[in-house]
Amino acid sequence: MNTSASFLVAQTARWASPGMMPATRRRVAAIFILGAGVVALAIGFEFRYQPPMWVHVAIWPVVILAATLAIMRPLKGIAVALQYHFRSVDGPERPGGA
Repeated sequence: MNTSASFLVAQTARWASPGMMPATRRRVAAIFILGAGVVALAIGFEFRYQPPMWVHVAIWPVVILAATLAIMRPLKGIAVALQYHFRSVDGPERPGGA
């Protein structure tokens, strides 16, 4: 095996362990999950109260930041649980194998 292939295998194995889901994927998942909800809330807030634009600028960044920080830990827990549940193992010596 040449050095570039061994490097690729080592990099792939590094992300294969549970709990090592790249942080970027969790952030993207949080953005997609929260984005739809925050946009819906902002549109509903706009139609119902019709506030000036500075109210939106003051409210929504705080809501987005708080919601993102609140959802990151559960998303990581879900990712670890799914990786643990769906991993493939050769022998029965490791619990949770499929």
